[in-house]
Formats: sequence, C-alpha cells, structure tokens
Amino acid sequence: VRIGRNTSIGQPGFGFAINKLSNKKIYHLGRVILQSNVNIGSNCCIDRGSFGDTIIGENTYFDNLCHIAHNVVVGSNCIFAAMAGIAGSTKIGNYVMAGGQVGISGHLSIGNNVQIAAKSAIFKFETKTSGRAVNIILFLSESSKRSNSGLVNISPTKDE
Repeated sequence: VRIGRNTSIGQPGFGFAINKLSNKKIYHLGRVILQSNVNIGSNCCIDRGSFGDTIIGENTYFDNLCHIAHNVVVGSNCIFAAMAGIAGSTKIGNYVMAGGQVGISGHLSIGNNVQIAAKSAIFKFETKTSGRAVNIILFLSESSKRSNSGLVNISPTKDE
C-alpha cells in the first residue's frame, strides 16, 4: 500500500440525523480496509464506515485530491483520476475507470468494467445486460442538461 502526503484515512464520515430542532452527528464506528497494492495520492480523504467498513480493493489507484465517503466499497483494479468524489454507501465493481472531477452520488451500485468520462456526474442509473454488453442510462437533472456540463461518454469496456 502506498499513501501520498497529507492524505487522511479513517476519519469519521459526514453523517447526520436531521430533525426540526437540531442536527445530530451519527457516530462512525466502522473501519477502512485497504487491500494489497492500493495506491492513494496526496491530499485524499477516505472516511471510515458508519456501522460497516469502507473497503478499497487490491490494485486500485486514486490520484490526488480524491474523496471516498463512509461505507463505500471499491472493487479491484480500479483507477480514479484527480478530484473524483464517491458519496456514501456506494458500491463500485472491478476494473472501473473514472476521469478527473467525476462525482458519484451515494447509495448506488456500479458494475464491473465501467468507464466514466471526466467531469461526469452520476446521480442514478440502471444497467441492462445483454450477453457481455452493459448499457448505462443516466438520469440527469434539467439544469445539468441545459448547462451541457460534460455528462457524456459513459460506457463499459468490451470485456466484462
């Protein structure tokens, strides 16, 4: 495992119970598990899980300035370019590649062999499998569609 400078691993996640009187912090009791040959760049943050663990699979690489929230599970042999952010409780398969400034919403499951173009935002999607091909359908907000904000070119690789 290689960890770059100023990287923080295992701090509590960003979790709150919201009510009308005040917000209450949810304590995070889980761990961060880094499997073999994980590379984490400088200035990254990996939050520990709330009740479960945050897990980074073997041979996975994070460039500088990436954030991995609580309870995220990242598969093996994944690559995330600079400034990628993965929100809490998201599950990511093996051999996933994400370009710079990718944002992935929480509580999603992303399959194997998915490539995500730089500056993409994934809010919600469905996968449909036909043999070995996987089609990803993004559900974009109207403001994202109007701004032409780079939500393009999300496709799986040919090998699953």
